[in-house]
Amino acid sequence: MGNYTTSVRPFASSVSGERTLDLRFDWKTAIAGDAMKTGMELRDDSGRLVFAIAATASELRYAVTGPESDSTSAPDSLNPTWIRTGFDRAKWYTVDLHLDFALRRIQYSITSKEAAPTVVASGTASITGTNLARLVACNYYGTGTQSIDNFRLVRPDHSAYGSLAGKSVYAFGDSIVFGHQYSRSFLNFVAEREGMTLTKYARNGATVGPSNASGGRIITQVQSAGAQAPDFVVFDGGTNDAIEVLNHAYGIGTVSDSQDPATFDTGTYTGSLETIIHAMKQKWPTARLVYVAAHKLGSRDWNTQLALRQVTLQAAGKWGIAVADVFADTTFDTRVDAQRVAYTFDVLVGGYPGSGGSGTHPNIAGITDFYVPVLTRALVELVRGPVSGATYKIRNAASGRYLDTELNGVVTLAPKTTYDDQDWIVTKDASGYWTIKNVRTGRHYLDADATGNSVIWNSGTIVDDSLWSIGTGDNGVFHIRNKRPDRAYLYATPTNELKWNTGSTDSTTDWVFERK
Repeated sequence: MGNYTTSVRPFASSVSGERTLDLRFDWKTAIAGDAMKTGMELRDDSGRLVFAIAATASELRYAVTGPESDSTSAPDSLNPTWIRTGFDRAKWYTVDLHLDFALRRIQYSITSKEAAPTVVASGTASITGTNLARLVACNYYGTGTQSIDNFRLVRPDHSAYGSLAGKSVYAFGDSIVFGHQYSRSFLNFVAEREGMTLTKYARNGATVGPSNASGGRIITQVQSAGAQAPDFVVFDGGTNDAIEVLNHAYGIGTVSDSQDPATFDTGTYTGSLETIIHAMKQKWPTARLVYVAAHKLGSRDWNTQLALRQVTLQAAGKWGIAVADVFADTTFDTRVDAQRVAYTFDVLVGGYPGSGGSGTHPNIAGITDFYVPVLTRALVELVRGPVSGATYKIRNAASGRYLDTELNGVVTLAPKTTYDDQDWIVTKDASGYWTIKNVRTGRHYLDADATGNSVIWNSGTIVDDSLWSIGTGDNGVFHIRNKRPDRAYLYATPTNELKWNTGSTDSTTDWVFERK
């Protein structure tokens, strides 16, 4: 390629029609002189810039803004507005891009491709591009081969598509929420991506239980937070408690049978956790609460982690709190040494999280690969409802009891169990209605029976009686309405029966979908 020349590769029309994309590729340049420059640009179908990367022999350049170009050539006047940093041209670099064309926003990172990677750039920025239409290889000046490998372009699971934009979130907890030595924790990444307003009250070293640790207690964070209710409250806890419990500073305790705070044993982890949850619900009754279960930690005693996790999930179930479960829903496990090295950090390198950490604090790769997708999914499901094909427990918000099946078609409401007779697969058909099918073998679809306004599980037929709409109510609850015009909303009776009514909604018709 000569000076100022380009080679253009268009993306398929199916790609340019996507509103949210994740793009990852490895990139390397063999440019030999500082007077030479080669790179690549991503542009939309009108020539607006989405992202660009280039290099001289000693300087890496990247850009998210710049003039429009039809990509027929790459003269100086059409160069992107470069941001410059140092790099090692002997190395490969991994470029990670999250592209949100609904919000006109990009989140990017550029990291050396090696066992202990180094971040050379990371940020979130507004863009003018409206889609991803073409990849342009540019020989700005001089000669030098550039290479691209492991090109991976996907539509991310559970994209928000702007549904979280403008929402507010308060964040509480320990250093995993705060960010350790880096100001941008996974909460910042999610808020930046989705256009949310984030207020972080978390502190390094904080505990749930009655510790004298330097970070204080999470209940103190809650008490000092603003009175204005956010849309979401996101919190973690237990990471530092695992140390205190192992050292016998206090016990784990058990979940109370009551929601009366006078019954909580605040001398234990669990009683303190319930005190935190109760305080959040009292202070911000309209907020939707999400607990983030941290990854599997090689830096903590394993049996203590499991014991804390068990009571934490029990408390979340009791209080109806959504769980963003990084522990169970990802492969992030720093007991595996390669993951500890690649995905955690202790200190900053060049202003960014390094690698080779103790296994506790996720670096940018750990944040974007594991924490961000799980939290985004949890928030989106609270706003937009269940995902077709997924399995849920379905809880009545008023009673706290769950849809439960028995023999002979009986559906009732019962306390939460681990058995599959409380597990339901929700599936949306082409008409927009949903089936709600019990997982237990031989038990089929939730059905609005004609007799006594009863709701049963049927023998497997899909008719109007077993088709439902799922509509959003207030504060993260949903209303489940039968397709038949003479049968309306599912509701829970005071005697824990499941019935359908003829059209009104109140607290008994409020349902929460808890993903398995």
